[in-house]
Amino acid sequence: MAERGEQVVVWFVRYGAAWVRAAEHPGAVVAEARADRQDQHCPPGTVWRRDVQLELARGTALRRTVSRPQARSMSPMEHLLSGSLEKRREVLEVHYRVVGPDQLERQESR
Repeated sequence: MAERGEQVVVWFVRYGAAWVRAAEHPGAVVAEARADRQDQHCPPGTVWRRDVQLELARGTALRRTVSRPQARSMSPMEHLLSGSLEKRREVLEVHYRVVGPDQLERQESR
């Protein structure tokens, strides 16, 4: 959760010429836990949780994308004049490269 709504973190893996979600990578092992099913691996206050495990070759590129509601609040008039009825979101992308077993190296901004 984030102020003004939910924060969403999505990992992408470079696969050939495209970026694929880590959970959709052919080698991904995915485990989910949900509060509505009372799964024991779902911590208190968490609605759902997904763990993704991948074995990736050294040099594989990854991208972590974080999307959260815009921190700045708008007055009702600013909201109406903005022309959008959707919530505004901030998106942050950080690129990494696999450098060894269980080791990632952050890449400079592109």
